Amino acid sequence: MSNVVDINIGSAVRFGEPADEAEIRMLLMLGHAENSIFKYDLNKAAFIIRRLLFTPWLSPADPGLRGCFGVIGPKGGHLHALAMMAVSSQWYSHAPYLEEFIVYVHPEYRNRNHAARLLEWMIERSDQIGIPLLTGVLSQTRMEAKCRLYKRKLTPVGQFFMHMPPTARWESEVVLSSLISSSVAA
Repeated sequence: MSNVVDINIGSAVRFGEPADEAEIRMLLMLGHAENSIFKYDLNKAAFIIRRLLFTPWLSPADPGLRGCFGVIGPKGGHLHALAMMAVSSQWYSHAPYLEEFIVYVHPEYRNRNHAARLLEWMIERSDQIGIPLLTGVLSQTRMEAKCRLYKRKLTPVGQFFMHMPPTARWESEVVLSSLISSSVAA
């Protein structure tokens, strides 16, 4: 028996499965609370999550959204991180690409290279099926670090910008202020 510990145990990315649904939902809710732009719609989120988890079992005649989750953590157990992506296309073309919806690492598991592993996993899936990967950073927190990681692995193809009307707020600000209000009231 060896006394050497493999520090990569538990950090391998695997495909998310239906048994991971509850943990996937939890990580997506945390990611939304931290970085969201728009209000969370439980019904739409549930529909998309289930479509991506059950993509392998969808009928070939079903023209709807297909995709997958890459996850780090034990099957059916506590997940550390996830990547969510789907096959998409631009409005002017039928050429498919993989569109990343979110890469999220649980706060307890940050600084363990999970985000880099998820990004590498997405690149491998792109190479495996032979279509481009389109990913980016929509965030108000740690944006510079996230952009540095992506620039090390991918070719920049532009930038996103957003205007928020004076009466609008990022949903993550709304979530954060309601959490602060409820903890002060308690």
